[in-house]
Amino acid sequence: MKKRWIGGLSGIGTTIVIGIIAYFFIPGSIGTFLAVIFLIGGPLVFLLVPAALASMAHKEKKLVAAVTQEFGTSKETKKCPECSKVIPEDATLCPYCGHDLLTDRNVLEYDL
Repeated sequence: MKKRWIGGLSGIGTTIVIGIIAYFFIPGSIGTFLAVIFLIGGPLVFLLVPAALASMAHKEKKLVAAVTQEFGTSKETKKCPECSKVIPEDATLCPYCGHDLLTDRNVLEYDL
């Protein structure tokens, strides 16, 4: 967590410096516009984005816990004969390559 805030603070400092440079070295309304964007928008992004990401991670953990509780977890696994990925023992279709384990053919291939 400490590294995230250090990175965020250096990003805020960078945007403030860029905003000051834009205000003093770019003439006219374009310099003022860029200064406002970097002085106000930049720090907001570096403060709000980590908070939004943390909130999304928390919601993802809750969703995974709810799905696991609802459907359970399959401890027995097997390998798909087509792609060799590990899949649940009771799977009839490989979620990775689309191989139908009952008919032993790939359902994603089309017969032309």
